Amino acid sequence: MVEFHRDLLRRIGGGVFFALAFGVSQSHLFGILFSLPLVAIGALLLMPELTRPVTWMIDALMGTQPGRGERPPIDLRLARFYVANERLDEALEEYARVMKWHPGISEPYEETMILLARTGAPRKEIDRVRQIALRRMRSPEARHAIESARRRALETRPDPVNGDTAHRA
Repeated sequence: MVEFHRDLLRRIGGGVFFALAFGVSQSHLFGILFSLPLVAIGALLLMPELTRPVTWMIDALMGTQPGRGERPPIDLRLARFYVANERLDEALEEYARVMKWHPGISEPYEETMILLARTGAPRKEIDRVRQIALRRMRSPEARHAIESARRRALETRPDPVNGDTAHRA
């Protein structure tokens, strides 16, 4: 219902701008020049798809438009939001998406191992994420962070599976 009202107001606003442009353009040369921006605003309100080329041009001029094949920025906020709201499957999917785009960043691997441990996943699953992370990490600091996260994950597992102890590294 809100979308309907927003669309209705947008259409009414576009009509008002067209009416103003028509009224102003009847007077003289200045009125005709003044009516051009009013027509443009009315057209943008009536047909919002016309704004895409304009916003694309602004993004291109400002250098903020991602090009083809360019990676999105690293952002773990959505995955952390899912974890905070106990939407753990969605959090794992979001971490996987971040790892796909940024395979050399350690944080999503660390948080995935801890989340897997929290959900009671088998130790093999945690070790699988660790192995993938270690293959992709280049810096000693990142490799150390992965090992540290694995230790924390195994320590926080609620129930050891198949007789393995939670504290064994």
